[in-house]
Amino acid sequence: MGIFRLFRGELKKIFLKPGIFIMSGLLILILAIAPKFFTPNNKTDISSIKFSGDTVSEVFLDFREKNLVESNGKFVYSDFEENAATINELLTLTKSPLAEFQEAFLNTQKARQTFSGTIKVQSVSDSDLPTIKAQIHDVYVYAVQTKTIFLNYLKRDIPLILVTEDDESNITFALNNFITKLEQYEGKDKTVTDYKDLETYIETNNLMTILKESVEKVKDLEYTRADLQRLYNNYYLTTTISLTTLYNQMTEMVANTGSSSEAKDISKLTTHAYKYLGIADNATNILKYGIMNCISEKVSDKTLSTYQGEIFENFNSYRVQENLSRYTYMYKNNTSDRDYANVLAFNQGSNTTTNAYDYMYFVMEIMSFVIIAYCVVLGANMIASEQSSGTMKMLAIRPYKRWKIMFAKILTTLFFALVFMLITALVSFI
Repeated sequence: MGIFRLFRGELKKIFLKPGIFIMSGLLILILAIAPKFFTPNNKTDISSIKFSGDTVSEVFLDFREKNLVESNGKFVYSDFEENAATINELLTLTKSPLAEFQEAFLNTQKARQTFSGTIKVQSVSDSDLPTIKAQIHDVYVYAVQTKTIFLNYLKRDIPLILVTEDDESNITFALNNFITKLEQYEGKDKTVTDYKDLETYIETNNLMTILKESVEKVKDLEYTRADLQRLYNNYYLTTTISLTTLYNQMTEMVANTGSSSEAKDISKLTTHAYKYLGIADNATNILKYGIMNCISEKVSDKTLSTYQGEIFENFNSYRVQENLSRYTYMYKNNTSDRDYANVLAFNQGSNTTTNAYDYMYFVMEIMSFVIIAYCVVLGANMIASEQSSGTMKMLAIRPYKRWKIMFAKILTTLFFALVFMLITALVSFI
């Protein structure tokens, strides 16, 4: 009983001070202005896709047009096939992308040295022009080949060569300038003096030196082949069978009830369509994060974050593994992102459309910070004010144990936190 008597006493003292009224005013202000700042981004999920059409056939064609692409006479989910193609490419590589790139650059370097050796000979004359012209052609062809290989392996969703932003900039700059200059000579009749000017330009701008230094820093993408093979077998091959089966079932529905406009027939088709998209989307992400997980096993997050490529930006292996586990769970349980809210997201809808719970959660997130700060100040002030006003001694000599006095203050603080949170939840939901 003593604790509750002390609790009531603490309540009376708090209501005699302006702090509680200031906090109440702040609560009202936040609740009043919160709607102006509530602009959530709804979750984008395959379940948000709507199919249009009055008949089963029209709905099916709309589904196919919006989500599938034709490849080798079949309609497939493009992102899924692209990720699978990347894995297949990694598994079937006979020569490393880095070795291919370095070989092309080495050929460029050798062809340029041959041209340089010829043009620097003092006895070079117009009779040597056909030879020089052929040498320039070789330099140009190899330089273009080097650029093509470099961009082919770098400018893709998952780069097959690792290069930092500075080195990529240097390589791109040097190759572009080198090729642009060579284009002025390729296939054209020039004088010996013109070719000497070209050699001077190359040497003055240190194009080959810049290229050589940057190419030496490029690295191969490292990965575990066994893990990639397991990923390919478990999720690409099995998923392909499932998707083919679902697609065939939908085409059979179209063949049997294509002209039907009955709700039950259209609903049956859309159910299969959403199931198809759910499986395809989950499998696509499993392949994507599975590849990233294989890469992160070989190189540290900090190192990967320095390389060019969207997937390497702020690379976090924990986040990769978390996403891989999440999509694997949804794949095995035949669910999608739409079925789960992201509790750590701020100002984001929990579904493909905003609802009252999203606004309540948004306001609760803001108010929880304010309420925690208020409770910390309130708790500290309850003890500090007792000490500064001299009432602590009077309270201590009363027939209450010290733990009861402290517990009553803690209970009062928690009481106000709970009251403010309940008010916030009720008002924001309404």
